[in-house]
Amino acid sequence: MSRILIHKKMCTISLVLALLMTPVFAGVSQDFSAGDNALTNYFTLMTIYGKWREGLFGSRKYYERELWIFLTDLIHKEIETESDFILVFPESLQEKRVTCIFKYSRWLYFHGEIAVDALAPIIKKDPDLLKKWWRSGTLVTVSGRVKKFRIGRDTYGNTINIWLEKVVVKE
Repeated sequence: MSRILIHKKMCTISLVLALLMTPVFAGVSQDFSAGDNALTNYFTLMTIYGKWREGLFGSRKYYERELWIFLTDLIHKEIETESDFILVFPESLQEKRVTCIFKYSRWLYFHGEIAVDALAPIIKKDPDLLKKWWRSGTLVTVSGRVKKFRIGRDTYGNTINIWLEKVVVKE
């Protein structure tokens, strides 16, 4: 009789411990929602992108959906990056975009019209600097309100293109 009681107590304790430890083993679900802090939005985007890119054990599709939901929530909200970006000018100066120059960070591209007043402190009365900026290596912080986005792929891997209503760059 005492063996059965000991066995029942051990089963009860095991069950209680299993229920308490479930969040630790299953992983606490993360809330990837776009907030009001622009820099936090960038770091959250970077986190979700990293998990999507790694795609461990079939989670790639799951994190692609999380990325899509987060970017949809990010529309009409602010985003601000670190100073890892440099302006890239194609043949047409009207089609401006901003991209990161570091090899392993070439996943996020910002598109949009850059205000001349925002460029004034950076170019410092040298308008020719814009035509040769990719050679100068001037790094900037990019911020703005998200208008639309596209998830895609290029030669560097998975990419995210974000169009901003007004691109603000700071040195």
